[in-house]
Amino acid sequence: MLQDLVVDLNKLVKIRFSDGYELFIRIVEQKKPDEINQFEELKVDTKTPAAKAILGHRIGEKIEYVVEENIQRVSILEIQ
Repeated sequence: MLQDLVVDLNKLVKIRFSDGYELFIRIVEQKKPDEINQFEELKVDTKTPAAKAILGHRIGEKIEYVVEENIQRVSILEIQ
């Protein structure tokens, strides 16, 4: 069942920021500096605040994390 999926390495995750902006991300062990992202998918290193915040969470959960003293709020919409 989809609701049983949790955010984990290499899964494609659709998130929505509090301003309504939606983005697909894929959490990877280590992003290669010269790696080109696909148009609608952003590869995110496990060391980033966003990756640390959403790993292990489920569809429908809302998460807050801090980037450079700014609070970011995201909702998990899909996990593939």
